[in-house]
Amino acid sequence: MISEITPNILVVEDQLNWRRLFKVWLKNEFQPTFCANRAEAISALNNGYFDVVIMDLGLPDPQEGIETIREIIKQKIDCKIIVVSAYTERDLLRKVQNSGVYAVFEKTESLEFELPVLIKKAYELITLERENKYLSAELRKSSEEFSILGESDTAKSLRQTAKNVSSSDLPLLIIGPTGCGKNYLARYVHQLSPRAYRPFVIINCANLSPELAENELFGHVRGAFTGADSSSKGKFKAADGGTILLDEVGDLTPSIQAKLLQVIEEKSFFPLGGRDKIEVDVRIMATTNHDLSEEVERENFRKDLYYRLAGFLINIPSLSERKEDIPVYFDHFIRDFCSKENLPIPEIDPQVYQLLDKLDWKGNLRELKNVITNILVFHPEKISENDILEKQKSENLTVLSKSVQRDYSLKEMAALYAQELFKRHQKKGAVAEILQIDQKTLNRYLKMKVS
Repeated sequence: MISEITPNILVVEDQLNWRRLFKVWLKNEFQPTFCANRAEAISALNNGYFDVVIMDLGLPDPQEGIETIREIIKQKIDCKIIVVSAYTERDLLRKVQNSGVYAVFEKTESLEFELPVLIKKAYELITLERENKYLSAELRKSSEEFSILGESDTAKSLRQTAKNVSSSDLPLLIIGPTGCGKNYLARYVHQLSPRAYRPFVIINCANLSPELAENELFGHVRGAFTGADSSSKGKFKAADGGTILLDEVGDLTPSIQAKLLQVIEEKSFFPLGGRDKIEVDVRIMATTNHDLSEEVERENFRKDLYYRLAGFLINIPSLSERKEDIPVYFDHFIRDFCSKENLPIPEIDPQVYQLLDKLDWKGNLRELKNVITNILVFHPEKISENDILEKQKSENLTVLSKSVQRDYSLKEMAALYAQELFKRHQKKGAVAEILQIDQKTLNRYLKMKVS
């Protein structure tokens, strides 16, 4: 079961002696992050996830503190602000209190006893507010959007398995073909878990370049490299208390695999250029469309990491193996699109449902959703068999036929081919080897927009 979550605290204080005092006062119950000025505070809040901000009003003057408060509130950063002030003018303190902060306290050594209690109360309040927001809005929106729909035996089994694994903190590995709904299932498990009101952070490992992967995942300290003018928390710290989803985890480099193993085993890591270890409370989920056990045999993926990630293992079959669920998702995608675009739901030709069962949905749910979206953008009053056939044919045009049909240049054809290969293999190294080009050229092709 999930352990009690420690609030994430940000202390904004420009005086070194007070920062030291706050660290001593809070170290037994909290793990605060410290900033010395307004710029650092805003950067930390934008790159991390904090529940309570303890802020000195004088940074070094009270107007700077007030502007920092205004900026936090203007950006709608979800946190409670506790102001400590050496200034005692009533008008100033009233102005601060009315700015939207949680509490204002005089900056004295009595804070040693008052501050921990106040932090806990502020955390309880913000947690309750988040839960109320979630229950009143997000739950209604997400419960259907990220549910595992359908009444097939497979759908029922997936829903039950999701419930069974949701209460645990063990890592979860989800395997299945491209477009089958792996991310949907991961988010569904998160919503059922005790972490539902905490962050759910997704990172696509396939899009991470080896140079940026460590920084993206684990962040960096100020001065870690040229241009690092402020620190960055990284995705793992942003997910603290919640869940991180490593999409296409098989694409991580060996060095990042080693560091990920450390996070799983020790629940901590060193940011890029950092000497202080950062502790995190994160549930790790991962997805892949490859057989990682085969990748282990080929020595492309660490065996110890594979077994750690597969604390629970869920295999999602292709849509062709659960065809009775296709009409349910078909109707759901139509309702979802029309609701978001404020459109009337079109009439569906009854023969459409028979056709859906006969077609081969190689792209699984993603292909089905794309076909529906491409039909609905034209606001039809009725969806016919021809609409489905035409749009699915367009989805499945070969690279060559699409290129000829649209008069692409050789460079555009090469880019399109590279992008299709990457969709299939999800590994840049493998695609570069097939095309017999270097990674720099491949990256250029993958970034090229071919319409």
